[in-house]
Amino acid sequence: MKQFLFIQAILICVAIPSFAQKKVEKYCVIIPSFRSGNYNKVQFELYHGKVDSLFSFKDSSFQVNLTNAIPTLKTIPDLLNYMGSQGWLFVPHEIRTYMLIFRKEFDQSELKSSQ
Repeated sequence: MKQFLFIQAILICVAIPSFAQKKVEKYCVIIPSFRSGNYNKVQFELYHGKVDSLFSFKDSSFQVNLTNAIPTLKTIPDLLNYMGSQGWLFVPHEIRTYMLIFRKEFDQSELKSSQ
């Protein structure tokens, strides 16, 4: 009986990782522009690269929601909180220009098959 339970435990430990899907990291850049030098008046522009197929998802509402919500945000904390609520992580960087870089892991099944 002990051998049977031991073998079952080993099979479960081996089988669980085999069900895990491959994760793919995607990045986007959000560029804030300050109007009239006033840090209280910010406009945000989402930039996800020039190759659209690299930032395409099976659920098209995901990208539409991101593209529509970002320009409505008014402050950098609002943007950081929104991106965090959507599962994106801030990527620290040492670039001298002012931009915010985010990354997020997606299951391969969430992406279009051309990737």
